[in-house]
Amino acid sequence: MKHAFAVAALAAVLGHSLPVLACGATAPPYYVVDQLAPGAADVPLNAPIQVTLKEGADGPVVNALEPTLSLTKLGDEQAVALKPLLGAPTLAWLPLQPLAPSTTYEAHYNPGYEGQPDTIWQFTTGSGTAPELALQGKLSVTLEAGTDPTYERINDCGSGVQTGTAAVTKARVRLPHAVAGFAGRFGELHVTDERAFDFSTPAKSAPDANEGHLVSLSAYADLESDDEIVLTLPEEAQPYHPCFAFRATDARADEALAEPLCLDQLFPAAETKIEPEPSNSVDDQGRASSSCSFSAPAGGGSGGFAVALLVGALLRRRRSA
Repeated sequence: MKHAFAVAALAAVLGHSLPVLACGATAPPYYVVDQLAPGAADVPLNAPIQVTLKEGADGPVVNALEPTLSLTKLGDEQAVALKPLLGAPTLAWLPLQPLAPSTTYEAHYNPGYEGQPDTIWQFTTGSGTAPELALQGKLSVTLEAGTDPTYERINDCGSGVQTGTAAVTKARVRLPHAVAGFAGRFGELHVTDERAFDFSTPAKSAPDANEGHLVSLSAYADLESDDEIVLTLPEEAQPYHPCFAFRATDARADEALAEPLCLDQLFPAAETKIEPEPSNSVDDQGRASSSCSFSAPAGGGSGGFAVALLVGALLRRRRSA
């Protein structure tokens, strides 16, 4: 089983340059083509044009990645209007109008490196469209004891050396299964306090629904391989109800939202904490794990989430100071 951990958001590289960052950050890696899509025949009329990249061994050093793609009907010089989506290593372009049925197209991809030729391939459409992205199942969360490294900061860029470890509470979030849509499915998890993250785009004149949170964490998953996300819940001075919101997107930038999950119990609890028992089993990463689990209700809805305490003895009283 593969797992995705909290990471920084991916930088979009299409349609604009990606500048070199301060504090010693390096330029984008040298990319070469790994996979091309769609395939040769019976392509859905709503298919995006995709180029999956991988890092090459040697190549030019650039400060920005500026790939381009053009698409034409075979024998027709008129280019199809495209909208760039996503970012390296999976690039995608979406035709602004559905592709024509039973038609052969020719795609030209250029990496933007000086002097390098286009990668060219052809494909032929079928007569129908592919079903839209959907989610099967619901979010479920297990809280378990864990440790995180601690660091001593040594420069203004935040670099440092590990000085030890700290006991923390991990939230292991089981993700719904993404089905249909197009490969390149990507998951986005937000953890906030008291109310779930709102994925809707606010009107220009309306206040941001996501302002005012004490806790705001984001984590990401490659849904082609990952089925859960593990992150550390921050311990604030004021206990709060952790809320989990999840969105899946695919190569078309179509999206599907999961039913959000807000835990009934406060975290951290005023008188309790999760501690590992010496006799407990070891998980697939070699950590002793004590846990309690939470999941969205079978009937849906945002309130009254079922709480299953796997082992009652896991919740022990804190020692008084």
